[in-house]
Amino acid sequence: MITIFNRKEIFTTFDLGAYQNVKQQLHQAGIRYRTGLINLNRNHHRTGMTSLQMKYAVQYRIFVHKKDVDKAVHCIHTNPNL
Repeated sequence: MITIFNRKEIFTTFDLGAYQNVKQQLHQAGIRYRTGLINLNRNHHRTGMTSLQMKYAVQYRIFVHKKDVDKAVHCIHTNPNL
């Protein structure tokens, strides 16, 4: 079981595609993971946001159990799609 006390963040990105690729790689390798996101767009009713600002509005995070860090990092760094 992955909890806040035994997990380590191994990947963070603003790119939804990269986030999904890493999740798929970890799943295929049989590595358990947890995900999280940070919504940096605090004012949801703001008008006139540029596409650049919207691209960086959500930060995606992936965590694994501390014992699986080396295996997970190796898995995502050998992925040619990233």
